[in-house]
Amino acid sequence: MKTLLIHFVILIFFFIQSAFSGENLDAFPTDVQYYTIQIKSVPYDDRDQAYDLGRVLREKNYPVYYRVKRINRQLFVRVRVGAFNSISTADSFAEILKSKEGFEYFIDNLDVFVDNYKDRFFIFTTPQSVFYWNGEQTFGLYNEPPLDNARISPDGTDIVFSIPHKIIKVNIDSKDVSILREDVKTPDELVRPDAGWSPDGMYIAFLMYNEWEMKTELWVMDRDGSSARCLVPYDASNQYSVKSFLWSPVENKIFYVFGAAYGTSSFGGDIYQTDLEGNIRPVAIADRKDRAEVYRNFRIAGDTLYYKVVHYLNDQYMNREFLLRKISINDF
Repeated sequence: MKTLLIHFVILIFFFIQSAFSGENLDAFPTDVQYYTIQIKSVPYDDRDQAYDLGRVLREKNYPVYYRVKRINRQLFVRVRVGAFNSISTADSFAEILKSKEGFEYFIDNLDVFVDNYKDRFFIFTTPQSVFYWNGEQTFGLYNEPPLDNARISPDGTDIVFSIPHKIIKVNIDSKDVSILREDVKTPDELVRPDAGWSPDGMYIAFLMYNEWEMKTELWVMDRDGSSARCLVPYDASNQYSVKSFLWSPVENKIFYVFGAAYGTSSFGGDIYQTDLEGNIRPVAIADRKDRAEVYRNFRIAGDTLYYKVVHYLNDQYMNREFLLRKISINDF
């Protein structure tokens, strides 16, 4: 009740606060580009060839993954190897691969998520599994399809991610798997929780879904899965829920988008910040009179938060435009 009242008061007094402050930008800042090696592409009907090749190479300690790509209405399965910080590094490894295994290759942009721990090792999240790679050694950490991207803890010891209805933690050294949370009562509780580490590594935040209409809440728990508690509940009176969140990179505070639940025409809402005690502050509040809201996807790079304001250009909310904004997180 306290949290819902805070949101209500904030929406009244900060209705047009900061969504249109700051300069216009062209795009979100880009991450470091990684590269990969493609060694084979086969029609989807022949996909067993690709999977058999991948199994053989994984047994030889190569970090292999697959991507399905549609080209001219035909599906292909691509066999790809590794993640590299530069084209030259990828090319050097590809030449070794060619010499040892006989594969022709080409270098392409990496198209799966990779988390990099201080350039010491990578964690791949592929459509098939999660695995470790340090440039020389690779091994699987979880051999089922994950729902979201595996994230490395700040101390480099664990990863956390979700599979259907569970939040999973895996120790990188021992490969021990821990189920931090499991929805044992309702089948939609943990559809896609998007778990993420606090900057000190002591807490994990995640999204809790109460019903299929995406009435979503922001929760936090200790890194061992204990002491789970709701920070931002679903607002039943306004039918508002949490759309997305990001931890502050420097302190245990969370930025999140709060707006009309999915199933409406809404793409987002407004951005707020909360600490671990549930104290909430507004960050970017859009002008509803101008048919605007903050898009659910936003980014933090350095000390800057980048977000998009969605303008709906007609009363039917069909036509829209996106304006990119930025704001310093040091102000919050």
